[in-house]
Amino acid sequence: MPASDKQPSTDFVPWLAEHAHGNARGVTGLQQDPTVTGWIEPELINGYASPGAPMTPVAYRLHTKTQALEFRGHIDAANATSGEIAFYIIQPFWHPHDISYLTDIQTDLLGAFNSCRVHISSVDGAVTLTWPAT
Repeated sequence: MPASDKQPSTDFVPWLAEHAHGNARGVTGLQQDPTVTGWIEPELINGYASPGAPMTPVAYRLHTKTQALEFRGHIDAANATSGEIAFYIIQPFWHPHDISYLTDIQTDLLGAFNSCRVHISSVDGAVTLTWPAT
């Protein structure tokens, strides 16, 4: 491979440290952004439960500038039934239209993953999980 004048110099470590510091500033900026709400952990119902450590429980937040609803975490569905409401999103975060998307679900710790439809109702903020996906 021919040498290039764009190869990193011996000053690569300070360059990398400066860029990592820049990324940390970006993350801190997002965490302090007033247009992004804090994470909200919902009350799970109908047999759905938090999975326990080391998994992160399900939570959601809203990017108020874009109205994008963001989810993270896991739900234990071992004692739940497909098609039942898992939790409700609080009123200020309801969208004017229903939202539906696909994700993976594992209904027991040793089981296989299945496709799952997540449906968020615009009427009451209900989050329903249906598997296998329909």
